[in-house]
Amino acid sequence: MSRPLADIPETLSEAEQQFKTFLANNSYPQTICWITPKDLVATAPHKYSVRKPSSGALKHVEEKFAEGLAKGVGVELRAICASNDETFATIFVPVDGTDAEYHLMSNRLKLSCPAEPTSVSVVKNPLKWLLLSQRDAGRSLVLFG
Repeated sequence: MSRPLADIPETLSEAEQQFKTFLANNSYPQTICWITPKDLVATAPHKYSVRKPSSGALKHVEEKFAEGLAKGVGVELRAICASNDETFATIFVPVDGTDAEYHLMSNRLKLSCPAEPTSVSVVKNPLKWLLLSQRDAGRSLVLFG
């Protein structure tokens, strides 16, 4: 699902508030856990495992948000999957104006999520995470770009 594009708020905090409202309207938990490609693996079709705690994802999201504002190409806040009480999400910033057009963004805030929340398993054990991430072999990267 996707919401019509809106002007980009000046701060990530304001964008998160809009995203939380969007998530609630689409039956997703409003608690957001930001993730990066290093924090998620595809374990089966439409089934993911997420590493927790995340490896510096909030800093990554803040940097990408600032980049999107500076470049004037738009920002997408994207839910990937959800547990019963958390939505696991990422940020996407187009490379340039052409990429923004391709993603139907222009200089706007785009909010998106799967029509149905996707199943996720939260992994806290570092050894289990290492095994899962090696088995993934980069399949989950498609979700981040």
